[in-house]
Formats: sequence, structure tokens, C-alpha cells
Amino acid sequence: MSEHLRIREDSLEPQVGKKAKDIAERPQLVTKAFRLLGCLALVISCASLSPTPVSSNESQTDATHLSACAEITQSGSYVLDRDLLEPQTRNGVCFSIHNTNDVSFNCDKHTIFIGTVIGFDIRDAKGINLQSCNVTSGPDGNSAIGFSKVEVGKISSSHIEYQSIHISQSKNIQITDNTFNTSDIVLDKSQNSEISNNEFTVSKESKRFIRRFLNAFINSMGGSGNKIINNIMDGQSDGLFKNLLGMDDGIVLGSESDVSIEENRSLIQNNRISNVFDCGIETVGLVTNSTISHNQVDNAGVCGIGGWWSNSWQNNIVLENIANKTPALFSFSYKLRSPFNHPSQVFFTDNSFTGNRITNQKIDPAEVAYGYQAEPVVIDYAAVSYYPTDPNSDNYIVLVRSNNLFAGNDLGTFTSPRFNPGGMIVDGGRNICKPGSSVDFPLRCLTSSQ
Repeated sequence: MSEHLRIREDSLEPQVGKKAKDIAERPQLVTKAFRLLGCLALVISCASLSPTPVSSNESQTDATHLSACAEITQSGSYVLDRDLLEPQTRNGVCFSIHNTNDVSFNCDKHTIFIGTVIGFDIRDAKGINLQSCNVTSGPDGNSAIGFSKVEVGKISSSHIEYQSIHISQSKNIQITDNTFNTSDIVLDKSQNSEISNNEFTVSKESKRFIRRFLNAFINSMGGSGNKIINNIMDGQSDGLFKNLLGMDDGIVLGSESDVSIEENRSLIQNNRISNVFDCGIETVGLVTNSTISHNQVDNAGVCGIGGWWSNSWQNNIVLENIANKTPALFSFSYKLRSPFNHPSQVFFTDNSFTGNRITNQKIDPAEVAYGYQAEPVVIDYAAVSYYPTDPNSDNYIVLVRSNNLFAGNDLGTFTSPRFNPGGMIVDGGRNICKPGSSVDFPLRCLTSSQ
């Protein structure tokens, strides 16, 4: 057994089939086909003595089979051959993969019940492929899968229950075609990664306490160039902020600062988010050069897309999104919990909002969150709001707000959008809306698409 692979069960060496051995020992002439069979048996027998590196494209019969938790530091292909319901771990980790390249790990749809340990801890590695894993625990468990300082990796065709996939300081990670139950994905200071074609939900028995440990299905914080596309999310909320049931938000984008090159922009696109008590997509901190397009949010308690906690926007594109059964399509402002550790300037500038619409707007006061109104758009950067209130708040931060384009949006005609100050908005025309009463209301409203 290789010194690079340490497991807590003896492995069974593959044995050469008796029939093939007998044929090889016959003194009479054998056919070419049987000679090949004998050679193949010899190769399998020798390979069992010491695992050799294999590519992720090789079959499971060529892989190293694992029956227990392991530490892996050698390239190769590995297959889990059984469920691990009470795994014996080392240092609270079941599978530790580190300081290696080109590892393919196939759980073969087996279950790993991690309890309070970490399922996979992957560090300082490159070219890691995890697939077909069922990682679950109770509500008080630990991370299902963690990547730290990994370059190029993939997690696919897996099911995660109750815990997180946490990606930290990594690049070019793809998380695709997975299912999540009461679980989330966190991208922390990571770049050029993709979360796509996943399905998220919340178990009915968890929806009353989930906000204690999850605030969104996907959190992308402090990175750049990340893409969140084609995911389906059901937060199992009644869509009422006052009840705080189910998931808070669908996606949270925080402090993503991207370069202006189109292919390197952060992208949130073609996601379907339903039944959250706050917003479908929320932003936090400074967000620049990002695109939010073609998403649909159904039954949210506050808004389709919005942000307020230290929320600052520059050069973002918001294109053809739909908010259905929400009080607001957009809600943006700037709030701080403390007068300390804040930027000297706050921005809401050079953003474009084009072709977005709200349908079946919630306007019943019983369905609108306390402190909010049923306004299709609220963009209020007249002053910084402190929570709790700070009497000297205006002395701390300079607000920069200008050149935000609104064009071709359908904001409905039930209530008026609110822009404060109105001068930060540029009217690109073709907006359906109810005119506002303020003297600086910036839009020339149409009453229909005609």
C-alpha cells in the first residue's frame, strides 16, 4: 500500500481469476485472445501491490477503492465502495486531500454521514474532481465540503444536506448539477468560479429555525469574476417578512469588485428564486462591474433585487429581471450598523437598469414588511442611515450618486417608484410607471407598452 494513502481498514488485493490462470498454465497452444487475457490478469495483480496515478477518465476498476475515511496526498482516481454512516475520522475530517494535483474522487452515490465532522477538507491542491457524493448531517453538523487554496476543481452530481460547501481563496472552481437540502454554498475571496444548474430547497421541519445558520442559498463574498447561473431555489417561505419563515435570501453578492472586461465580470443570470422572506438577490458592501440579468424572483417578502447594509454600487448592469408577487422590484439604500470602520465615500453611480419588470405586485399592507411601502422601486441615497440611529451620521461619509440609467422597465402603475435624489437617475425612456409627486421625479412615465 502506498505510504501516501492512509486508511483505517485493510484493503483487499484484487485476485487473478482462476480460469485465466489455468488457461495461461496449459502447455498446449492457446489462442491469441487467451494470451491477452492472461496479460491483463497479470497487470491487474501487479497494480494491486501499489496504487499508481490514474486519470479521472479511467474506469472504477482501475481506481483505488476506499472503505473508510482517508488522507490522500497522491494523484489518482479514488472510489468510495460503501456508505460511511459512523466514520472514524482523523482530526475531525473524514477525507483530507492536500498538497497534490489531479485527484478524481467518486463516491459512487454512497452516503457519508458527517455528524459534527468535516466531510471533505481539500487544501493546497490543483485539479480536484468530486462527484456522486451524498454528504449529510444533522442541523448542528460541520462543512460538507471545503476547498481552500485550490486551483481548478469541480463538484458535481452530488447531494448535500444541512451543511455547506465552502470555497475559500480558490480559483476556477465549478459546482454544477447538485441538489441541496437546507444547505448553502459560500464563495469566500475566490475568483472565476461557476455555480450552475443546481437545485436548492429547505426541509419543512427546518424552515422555522433555518435563519439561525443560513441566510442565503449562495453567498459570494470578496471575490471577482464568479458566475451564478441557471440555478433553481425554493426557500419554503410564505413570502412575508414579518414571519421570518424559511430562507432569508436566494443569493447574496458581497464586496465583489471586478474589472470592466466583459468576460471577467461577476454574473448572476437565469436563476429562478422563489419563496424567500427578504429578497431574491441581495448585495452587501461595494459591488462593481457586475451583471445581474434574466433572473426571476417569485413571492419575496421585500424585493426582487436590493441591498442596504454598507451597500455601494458602481458600473453594474441589471437587465431583464422579473419580480413576481413582491412589494418591490428594486430596493437600494445605504445603512451602517456602526459609525466606525466605514468607507470615506459611498457610491451609487454609472449603473444601468434596462428591461426589468414587476408583476402581481404585493400592495396589501399585511403583505409588506414593517417599515417598507409597496413601491416598485426604492433607491434612496439622500443620506446614510445608521442602525441604531446615529445623530451625527451626515458628518461621516460623502455620497456620490449620479448617472444611473433607467430604460424600458415595467414598474407597474399601482404605486410610484421613489428616487431620492431624483437627479441621480437618467431617463432612458420607455418606462411604464406611475408618476411620482416629487419635483425632481426623473422619469417620464408611460401607462402601457404602447
